[in-house]
Amino acid sequence: MIGSEFGIIDLNEFQCLVLVPLRNGKKEDLQRLGERLIKWFKEHYLREVTVVIGGVLDRGSLFGQQFSEMETVLENKFFYDDSTVLFSHLASFTNEREADSMDEALMELTEDIKRRRYDIAKMRLAQLFEIMQNSDRFTVTYVKYLSTDIAKTLFEASVQKDPDQFQRHLDMVYKTSKLSDLKSVMLDIICFSEPAGDNSSETIRKAIEDVVHIIEHEYNTDLSLDILAERVYLTPSYLSHLFKRNKGISIIKYLTVHRMEQARRLLLTTNRKIAQISRDVGYTNIPYFSSLFKTHYGKTPTQFREEAAL
Repeated sequence: MIGSEFGIIDLNEFQCLVLVPLRNGKKEDLQRLGERLIKWFKEHYLREVTVVIGGVLDRGSLFGQQFSEMETVLENKFFYDDSTVLFSHLASFTNEREADSMDEALMELTEDIKRRRYDIAKMRLAQLFEIMQNSDRFTVTYVKYLSTDIAKTLFEASVQKDPDQFQRHLDMVYKTSKLSDLKSVMLDIICFSEPAGDNSSETIRKAIEDVVHIIEHEYNTDLSLDILAERVYLTPSYLSHLFKRNKGISIIKYLTVHRMEQARRLLLTTNRKIAQISRDVGYTNIPYFSSLFKTHYGKTPTQFREEAAL
């Protein structure tokens, strides 16, 4: 895969260092090599890996410095959900507009929490995490410190203060290993801080209505619990709980039923092929679609159409 001689050092059971000769190499070439390595690990071991590419070693005295920089950059994998390629020698920069947006979002979030406008606070939090996701100027330590400060504000604004639960929330913040998990934890903390009366308020009703609207109008796209939760600014677990409590069935079941109803309609009213109908209702895996349809209606799509034509 590397296409030349290389050296490899197993550092521990989780890390290894690969040394490759650079012959007219460009950043794009190294990027592609890193992506090929990531793909190989996924295909052979079903594992996510992070590849950090260091600078050029032209004399032995630079080795320690390069390795130290690579270790520092490795912390940035916190900000990525999946495997990624990072470069240790790219200079970070501070964007004043970005900093202003961060400060503004944080101030608005704090104000919403103090006024107990938790529905708006969830949207502000999502905005804050989007800024951090798209930036290279924030360290993991700073992001977690900021999150504990937000948790403290939520604790102080809550009517019934539970010090033990507050400590558990802090523990959850510090134990997260990636930014998306931290975002989910923070949303859960907001939901916990929200008064019981607000949980059944207009905000919750609107969130459920929005999910139903998305399913009924975008059922032919790639929808999942995580995607729907992100669209309505709730955590997947909390949205799942609220939806089942309000609708009596799970979100995935609701989505499947709606897709099957649309598939049935298309089978009865159009001459489209089964494969096309499968894609039209959101399934690229045709055998899986046929299996779901048979489970739902007791017949395969082909059998259903043939019997309906008699």
